Amino acid sequence: MNTKLIKYFFFLVLFGISWNSQAQLLPDFVDETVSTALTKPVGITFDQIGNAYVWEQSGLVHIMDTTGNILNTPLVDIREEVSEFVDHGLLGFALDPLFAENGYVYLLYVVDPHHLFNFGTPDYDPNTTNINEATIGRITRYTADPANDFKTVIPESRKILLGQNETNGFPIVASSHGVGTLIFGTDGTLIVSCGETGSFVSSDAGDHPDSFFEEALALGIIRPAENVGGYRSQILNSLGGKVLRLDPETGDGIPSNPFYDPQNPQAPRSKVWLRGLRNPFRIYLDPSTGSHNVEDANPGVIYMGDVGASHWEELNIATEGGLNFGWPIYEGMKKKNAFSSKIRLSLDTPNPNYNVDNCENEYYTFHELITQPNSQIQATFFDGCNPSNEISQDYYPSVHTRPVLTWLNHNQMTDSVAVVPGFDDSGNAVEFELESPEAQVEGIHFEGSSSITGFHYEGENFPEEFHGRYFHADFKGWISIFDFDDNYNLIKVDTFASDIKGIVDLEVSPKDGCIYFVKAIDGPSIHRICYGGDPLPIAVAEADVYFGPSPLSVTLDASGSYHPKDYPFTVEWKLPNGATSDEMIYTHVFETTDANPTAFNVELIVTDSVGNSDTEELIISLNNTPPVVQITSVQDGDLYPLSDFTYLPLRADVSDNEHESSDLIYEWQAFLFHNNHNHAGPLINETEGFALLEPVGCTDETYWYRIELTVTDPAGLSSKDIVEVFPNCGIPFGEAITLTGVPLEDFVQLTWTTTDEQDIKEYEIQRSLNNTDFITIGIVTNQNLGSYTYDDRMPNWGPNRYRIKAVKEDGVYDYSNKISLEYPGPQDFTVYPNPTDGILNIAVMTSNGQIDFNLFDASGKLVYTFTWMDDIQDGIELPISIKDLANGVYYYRIKNGISTFEGSVVKMNYR
Repeated sequence: MNTKLIKYFFFLVLFGISWNSQAQLLPDFVDETVSTALTKPVGITFDQIGNAYVWEQSGLVHIMDTTGNILNTPLVDIREEVSEFVDHGLLGFALDPLFAENGYVYLLYVVDPHHLFNFGTPDYDPNTTNINEATIGRITRYTADPANDFKTVIPESRKILLGQNETNGFPIVASSHGVGTLIFGTDGTLIVSCGETGSFVSSDAGDHPDSFFEEALALGIIRPAENVGGYRSQILNSLGGKVLRLDPETGDGIPSNPFYDPQNPQAPRSKVWLRGLRNPFRIYLDPSTGSHNVEDANPGVIYMGDVGASHWEELNIATEGGLNFGWPIYEGMKKKNAFSSKIRLSLDTPNPNYNVDNCENEYYTFHELITQPNSQIQATFFDGCNPSNEISQDYYPSVHTRPVLTWLNHNQMTDSVAVVPGFDDSGNAVEFELESPEAQVEGIHFEGSSSITGFHYEGENFPEEFHGRYFHADFKGWISIFDFDDNYNLIKVDTFASDIKGIVDLEVSPKDGCIYFVKAIDGPSIHRICYGGDPLPIAVAEADVYFGPSPLSVTLDASGSYHPKDYPFTVEWKLPNGATSDEMIYTHVFETTDANPTAFNVELIVTDSVGNSDTEELIISLNNTPPVVQITSVQDGDLYPLSDFTYLPLRADVSDNEHESSDLIYEWQAFLFHNNHNHAGPLINETEGFALLEPVGCTDETYWYRIELTVTDPAGLSSKDIVEVFPNCGIPFGEAITLTGVPLEDFVQLTWTTTDEQDIKEYEIQRSLNNTDFITIGIVTNQNLGSYTYDDRMPNWGPNRYRIKAVKEDGVYDYSNKISLEYPGPQDFTVYPNPTDGILNIAVMTSNGQIDFNLFDASGKLVYTFTWMDDIQDGIELPISIKDLANGVYYYRIKNGISTFEGSVVKMNYR
């Protein structure tokens, strides 16, 4: 495979790529590209006058006016706070129903761990970003400034509604299935969707090696009862895998919610509206339904596109609260076999019959608390000890609410299949294929990859036959119309559009009545589909040469331009010196007055017979050659191990004949390819960096990574180098390496043994402050000794994590076990309890004479200080009362003689 690509087109870097593939639509509908100006758009919504609000995964929200122009200044910029990695970032955004009056906007995002744990402390660095670590999802509200017509938010208006600290946000325990959508109910409540953040690599029932469960437990992000992977979606006291219903002013649960605890409105169960969901990335509420009275517990009918695992994509509809959609016990209509072999205990539901009549089951299992529906028999639930022990409704056992429609994931090696729920003659739950007579559905089978909810069309642009019908999309590349009867039984499926890969959001503009959708791949862009009128022509500008010495004769070619309906069109070339030409193929001599590298912008305008036009630009660079780029830190075809995360160094040999190295612009990016789509990593604009590779692959699905480096010079020329790396599906050899260590007075001593050193070239000793970003601190050459020792003479103060990277002669590598060591050994003190209800104790192990204690709030303000000077003995406990402080996260600094220690403590639940 030749993956070396050299491109010399400046517009690829600075002007965006012109993606000319068009959707396949019904007759008289037109797909138009509205904007390609944004890097990673993931959602779009509209205000009442038709202004669009487009948000990017990185943490930016832009306003696009009714003409399609994106305003220069973003409405919101919280990139410093957002963690953008794999599928995480700013994914949800909503305008308050009274936005035109109060200016409220709501954001749903994953928090950068560095920001979460360090903001407001001396350790915080706004330029530091941590990824692939346990963290939380958060909901924040801002107020747009009425002084500038709500074009920017007031920074001081920031209010966290959910996720004030690590103990009360959405648990982010893996690299996907995180936060989803924000919408408003008819009753004014805030409706929120979130995934269960289980690993997408294989079935996650807890302790999954591709998750961050160890960090999440240690940091208090999840309780031990929540270390059950996908089963989090079944736990009422967990925010994972749910749809929530919140008070938009406080973030509290609503008293009319099905599991509301009046003693604790902030408890997860108080906020839960629906459960049993895997990744409800996009949800929609039918505005024609619901009550305006919040006490009626009827926000409206909610449609949920639950993104499936490797088998079934789902459309779920909830007409009331308290429903359980079954994940991970069920996927689609049936039980999920992978979890039937991974039955877990629900530690929040103790079995009252434990130790009664020889019952040894201390807790119920999740499987015991849910069952399939039966149309003739009311569901009953019994524990596994005795079939006469009926499970009380106090434990909220539930009936599986099946999808209204589910379709096969296209990765399955079988024909397309879509099914709807039904019952047999005995009332048992069964399924009917779409094309069977029993289904009573007009339509044919189809497949997809990720279910994306849409809307009921109520605009004025489409013909009457489309009004009131429900439009739904799939990331694989289609938009379909699903018709339901009054009981939400599917009765018809019509294909509306196809060949549109990468749809992540689908909305209707109140201004023009057209469908707008956001594409995340194949050229991130915003499109709209309108009825009637004429499609735009497509401009394609090419040149026979793009660079060379002055004077340079260049043949400009517009013959690749076309019109979707074959309308005649004319072309016009515009050059920087004012020259123009209407020739399809036009030769022009570019020249400069000196020998300096110079870039010339060339514009091609294509206009059809009814006056519609399209524009494309390119650049001709004189006295210039492109940079020479070769990635050196990784080779094409290299293998990465599945034993641990790989912190892959990014380095390259780069040269440019006309420019200094400091003048070149670098753009590194890593892409995780998963079957036929990819997950883009963050852009790195440094000469060197790191890419974090997850240990994924070697399953029934295909995974690999692509590393790209684009380097651009000041005169417009770019070069790109690409390498691809693949999972090592061979026999792992890191398991034969056992690493141990001990912190000593001046260093950390590491020892490892191995039972197989065949073909091993060397051992890299790696250290990290967290669980992922390991750096190499030393190299030991293989000497076939079987046992080795290495002294880390410069360990970090506090916790250090170590591992050994064993590298074979052919470059294949694997990792040992990881160990965590505290340097320099046990600390001089312990602060407990944490969390606390108001009393803190400092247990002093070793006293150095005087102890100073300072406590700071989240903004860095000193809120408490105390000094002990007398009678401080080793082993003494020093009490502190912070009862008068508000609940929240605080940061302490303790000075013990010449030693200084820092940490955080949570104050909560004091009354």
